[in-house]
Formats: sequence, C-alpha cells, structure tokens
Amino acid sequence: MEFKLDNSIYKLAQLRRITFELGLLISKIEQNRITNDQYQEDQANFGLELNQLIELNNLDRNNISDLQKLKDFLEQIGNHPAVIHFSFNQEADPFTLQKLVSYARENIYPNVLITVGLDPSIVIGCRIRTTNKYFDFSLKSRLKQKRKLLLDKINALQGLSNE
Repeated sequence: MEFKLDNSIYKLAQLRRITFELGLLISKIEQNRITNDQYQEDQANFGLELNQLIELNNLDRNNISDLQKLKDFLEQIGNHPAVIHFSFNQEADPFTLQKLVSYARENIYPNVLITVGLDPSIVIGCRIRTTNKYFDFSLKSRLKQKRKLLLDKINALQGLSNE
C-alpha cells in the first residue's frame, strides 16, 4: 500500500507528533476491542493533521492493520528523514512554504521534509542545504560570481566617459 504525506506535514516534529497520535489511536481501538466496548471515535482528541492524513490515504479509522501500516510508514520517514533546509532573510509565509513543499514532493522526493531558517545576510534570494549539497541563490553570491564581468563593464564605461 502506497501512502502519501499531506503537504501541510513538512516538519520532522509534526511527523513525530502525528506518529505518536496515531499510536494513541491504535491503542485506544485495541483497548476498546479487548473490553468489548463499542469504540466511538472522538476526532477532537486527535489533531487535524492526523485526520487529514487518514482521509488523504483513504483509510478506515477502525482498521488497525491499515493504521499500523501508516504508522510504520511514518516511523520509517521519521527514522531516516530526507530534509531540505531553506534559508531566507525573513520568515517565509505559509503560502510560500506550501508551494515549496508541493514542488519538492513532486519533483525531488515524495516524502521530503522541509526546515526553514532565517539568515539576515541574505538580501535577495535564498540558500538551500541538504545533507550533502549546498546551493547559494542569494544576490550576494551571484554578484561575487559575476564580479570580473561587472568590473570589466564598469571599466569599459569609465573608458568611454574619459574619451
């Protein structure tokens, strides 16, 4: 069975909290089966993200087997997370984060997690880091890369103005 992560779940802490809540849900269902109580799910006891995840994957909330498979899937991601770290000069708004998560999951890895940091030295652009790669898309980095070309153009313009 293939599971999908909802794009609202993009932090490792969120993933671990949802895994914990899922474990509580499974335990509650098992406990009610042992005592022969009719299980009445109180969705308010569990987070919105867990409910969305169960709905996204079309799972029966009372099927322990499916819920356990989902929990194993979440634990596997949590134990070996693929994380991309983005650094911006200001806090990213929720819409931008959703676009980043959606793009990363469609084009890079379907279960990627995102972390976001603040770096005031970035005036325009961002920096992206994974466990083994680093990309600097800041204006400062771009200007450093093009320094020689910029100096040549400035010198050429100065030469024209002196004539």
